[in-house]
Amino acid sequence: VAGGVLTLGPNNGGGLTPASISNALTIFPADIVIGQTWTSVVVAWDYDSDRTADSTSNAHVQAFHVIDDDTNAPAVSGFQLAGGTTNLDLGLGELVITGLIADAESGVDFAASYYLVKDDTDAIVISNRLYGTGDLAAHTNLDVSALFCGQVYTVIVVGADADLDRTGDSLAVTNVAFVMNTTGVGGPADYPSASNLLVNGTLAAPSTQLTDADIHDGGWDLAMSLSHPVGIFTNDSSPSFSVTNSAATILSDIPFSNALVSGTTTYFTNSLLPGAAYGDVVLGTYAVVWSASNQGSCVASILDRPVIDGGTNIFTVVDDDTSAPALSAFSLQDGSYTVDVATAVSGFSVTGLVQDVDSGVGFTSEPPYFLFLDIDGTLLASNDVAGASEGAGQASAVELTNWFSGLSLACGNTYTIQVFAADADNDRSGDRSSSSLEVVMATSGSGGDAPSASDLLITNGLASTAILTDELISIGGWSMAMTLTHSSGNILTNGAGAPTFLVQNASGTHVYASSPLSWDTIIKSGVSYFTTNVMPAAEFNQILLGDYDVVWSAQSDGLCYGLTNSSLIINPGTNVFTVVDDDTTAPTLSGLNVGGGTGIGCGAGGGCPDPSRTNLVAGDIAIFGMNTLTTGSENYDSFGFVVLVDIPTGTEIKFTDNGWKAAGGFRSNEGVLTWRATNCVQAGTVVRWIATNTPVLNNGIIAATSGNFAPNIQGEQILAYQGPESSPTFIYAVNDRLAGVWDVDAFDSHSSALPPGLVDGFTAVGVGEYDNIIINTNNLNITGGRNDVLYYISEKDNWIGNDPVTYDLLAFDFLFTDLCASGGTITDQDLYDGTWSITGLVQDIQSGVAVSNGPGLHYVIINTNAGVVVSNYFTTTFASGSKTLNSLSNNVAGGDYNEIQLGILTARVAVADADNDRLNDAAETFTDVPFTVVDDDADPPQIGYFFMNGQITLTNAAELTSVVISGQVRDVTSGIGFTSAPPTYTIYDGANGVLASGGFDLGGGVEGAATNWTSLWTTNLDLSALGACGVYTVRVTIADADDDRLYDRQAVTQQFLIAFSDGSGDPPVASNLVVNSTPVDLVTLTDEDIHEGGWSLGMRLYSTGGILIDPPDTPEFSVRNAETNEVIAQVFTNIYTAGGILAATNDNLPAVTIADVNTGYYSVVWSGKSAGGCLGIADGNGLFEDSTNLLLVVDDDSTPPAGLTNLYRSAVWWTNNPVFHYAWNTNQISDASGFELRQSAVTPTAPASGVS
Repeated sequence: VAGGVLTLGPNNGGGLTPASISNALTIFPADIVIGQTWTSVVVAWDYDSDRTADSTSNAHVQAFHVIDDDTNAPAVSGFQLAGGTTNLDLGLGELVITGLIADAESGVDFAASYYLVKDDTDAIVISNRLYGTGDLAAHTNLDVSALFCGQVYTVIVVGADADLDRTGDSLAVTNVAFVMNTTGVGGPADYPSASNLLVNGTLAAPSTQLTDADIHDGGWDLAMSLSHPVGIFTNDSSPSFSVTNSAATILSDIPFSNALVSGTTTYFTNSLLPGAAYGDVVLGTYAVVWSASNQGSCVASILDRPVIDGGTNIFTVVDDDTSAPALSAFSLQDGSYTVDVATAVSGFSVTGLVQDVDSGVGFTSEPPYFLFLDIDGTLLASNDVAGASEGAGQASAVELTNWFSGLSLACGNTYTIQVFAADADNDRSGDRSSSSLEVVMATSGSGGDAPSASDLLITNGLASTAILTDELISIGGWSMAMTLTHSSGNILTNGAGAPTFLVQNASGTHVYASSPLSWDTIIKSGVSYFTTNVMPAAEFNQILLGDYDVVWSAQSDGLCYGLTNSSLIINPGTNVFTVVDDDTTAPTLSGLNVGGGTGIGCGAGGGCPDPSRTNLVAGDIAIFGMNTLTTGSENYDSFGFVVLVDIPTGTEIKFTDNGWKAAGGFRSNEGVLTWRATNCVQAGTVVRWIATNTPVLNNGIIAATSGNFAPNIQGEQILAYQGPESSPTFIYAVNDRLAGVWDVDAFDSHSSALPPGLVDGFTAVGVGEYDNIIINTNNLNITGGRNDVLYYISEKDNWIGNDPVTYDLLAFDFLFTDLCASGGTITDQDLYDGTWSITGLVQDIQSGVAVSNGPGLHYVIINTNAGVVVSNYFTTTFASGSKTLNSLSNNVAGGDYNEIQLGILTARVAVADADNDRLNDAAETFTDVPFTVVDDDADPPQIGYFFMNGQITLTNAAELTSVVISGQVRDVTSGIGFTSAPPTYTIYDGANGVLASGGFDLGGGVEGAATNWTSLWTTNLDLSALGACGVYTVRVTIADADDDRLYDRQAVTQQFLIAFSDGSGDPPVASNLVVNSTPVDLVTLTDEDIHEGGWSLGMRLYSTGGILIDPPDTPEFSVRNAETNEVIAQVFTNIYTAGGILAATNDNLPAVTIADVNTGYYSVVWSGKSAGGCLGIADGNGLFEDSTNLLLVVDDDSTPPAGLTNLYRSAVWWTNNPVFHYAWNTNQISDASGFELRQSAVTPTAPASGVS
């Protein structure tokens, strides 16, 4: 059945001595039989092959028997359903069988193992294979449709072993695994039945009634009987019922309660059922449906069944109240039905009764109300009636009263009062009933024609054209007149009914002390009366600007008199005249000089500010024009801006048409231009950028561009800022998209939210939707200081715009002649002491300058945080109200220590005019001038030397009883703060705890002394408490006397050591020795590594108090070769500390000379000192807690060169003796290390033969 050449054994010619031979045979299972004798024949031939048929052979014959290796079938046990049961719930929808099939010899062939399910007729209803892992067999059959509820089935398991060596080798066993019972869901024939449905104790029927109040409020009962041959299944949710109507389900899945079982019938009663939602209650038929399940193994459940055996599931809901409230006995307050027209204005009552015997009146849910109607039914007044509780008026009638007032009724007419009331029945939508009643009344009294007015004259002119100043209103003396007329010619001129008037300001407040005013003169002419008055001074606090109203009153004489009260009507004419400010112009400030700054005084001249002040703030520039719709070769996109402060060389400003998003950050995909000042750019300078093919820029350069800066038509923005795009500082912004406002977000390339830090109307402007915009070109000279210019440019009404027409920015030479340059530079000491000044010029030609009142001429020094450093009024030599050009000059008072700062501060000079006719009448202005504050002493104090007992470091504990700390200090600018911040010393232990501290009692001097080197020293100090063992730090601290502001003073420290040790401390412990980042016992170096160097060595040292690392105590190590000679010694570098652990690694270790390199084990020893109170010393220690200190070094090349046999010989036979030639191919020689020597040697005598 098999044969072939042996595959494992000696090579040809081998086997001169006995040698093993072997071969692996493969026999097909179909050829294998057992119970017979098998024969193996092995034939071997010798390697003698000198001639034909030279080789001889021998054969070995071996007989053997083949038997079955597995004669036992598998064992089947433990089969059951999942969950350890033999009961199958068909409701689960699957059959899961588990158990054990074991075969100790061959294992189980699960592919040939299966199970059968047989019914009680022995018919197979389910069959399938088993799946297994190890001995565990299982199967899941998802189709259980062949099984029926309530039946008994037999499960049979057939298991086969995996003995498959030959045909028919496998053995199988058949086993009845278990008997299975089925449970599950029954069919419709098994449903429970219902009977005896009771609603509030009455059998359900269309004639059985509940009210809508019962349904809405709840509290009614429902009962029913449920039956089943094996009983009704009950739990906390089953059985249940629901109640529905034509609109909704009012009760859903309510569990039955109060069960009473009698045989196979269960009686249920649910009392006090809950109320239904208001919107779900309707009248008409309601239905009850029920849900239930039976007990037993085969459960039949029914949901929402309407069938009631022998009855119906229907009942009816009706309205509990169909009657409206009754209204009666209504009349006016005096029992009459007539009211005077004056009483109608002041007020009168209407009273009556209301009652609803069924539900009461809905006083809170739908209150009763009154309507007052004129002759044609027009509604004049309406009121609700409040006060009574909901449902009142049920047992007895309650009173309804309403108060009418403010009614302007005509005398002699009839009017109708309507009363409405609704009951409190509100169980459902549309449930409430209402009723109404009418009361008719008549009017009497002042119903006649009232006087009229015409031709109001103000200072002898018609009011329609009259304009008075606030000054005239304030001082009085102006005149007012008008004509009063009545058809009867009778107007009361004396007593309570005489004509009067009010003069009301723009807020509607009478402006005179007397209220109302009476006319000085009344002259009758026919049916008219001519009235005149000379007006007194008005109340100061009531004077406002704007339109004033004249309000007049007059009464005709007669029985049915006419009254005109507080009328605004003057016909012909108007009752309105205008009051304006007599002085709207604020004073002007010019020639301001702050802190000695040059070129201050508005306009050209002067030097630039601090060249480092390249960071601007909002409002330091303002954009005044932008073109976006440009076509052809002559028009290009452009914009222009004016510089409002002096800008030093190198200042950069970025301009972008990217919008700003409401959530923060720029919208992308547009462009950025970066403008750079190439020289000092003074305040008032106009910069224009025009995007020709080679962009034109009249000042500075474009230092950088990013993206495509191309302003869009139909709305665009330009945002000016500094800093990175991720955190910009915005300086100014303009847009022409919306009607003068900013978008809430950057929705597209045309839109932007207002950037943070900018104020619309001051440092930003939204102009309106134009393609091209510019400030008003009719005003080329923009006056005023920085803030005035900002307010002017940022007012959208000061701009013009056009779509097809662009504005040539080069054609409009805007001038800003009043912009002031920056102030000078002072020191923080100047600001603290007040040794500097502000000067300038001021004038107001209309009202003069105010010098004493609240907004009078004053200054405010503001720091970078908007804090006030100092403020005060200017001391003036001119009187308040002076209209001439006056000088202002003041030495600034000393500043607030807590508010003084370095950097660019602001001097605000503010002034108001003396115009004081009314509240807030004075026109104010201010100019902000930035100036620089520098530190008068920026250098720290200096420490020359410090000793302890004349030494840098003490190490002798005996000296501690008498220690003097001495040294030299100086501060060349401010001196030392000997009084305000005296020099001190502090002594610390190793944990940085303070052991001793104090001052220097000797030497030094007064506050501010020691501008030159000055000695100071302590008295003899007893420091013996430090102990005789430890390392301590002495720290000396000095500070200068410069104290003009917070954090002004500068201090320096110097420290040195006191070290004492008796060696009693624990020395460090070493671990984690690594070479080339690998634990030392896992790494091997070569002699080449040692010789050439470049390898690394690291370790970890530990001590509770830490490891000393300062020279000369820095840890070190040495490497000793196999002969224990030191070849490397270094101090540790690359030190890392954490707590008491020190980790160090030295890289690129040095090369070792050849003479010192050998192979074998090298040793690593280390030295270090522990920190803490008493240091411990380890010197030349070779111990490591977790590993050896030995490093194996081996030869990197122990193999000699290859190719030494590449020597070839040839002979030339010229004579009887041949001449031999030798050739050596050195190119074929190889060695891993290369060659130090390569040569050939020839003996001096010829060889005796070729063999030689």
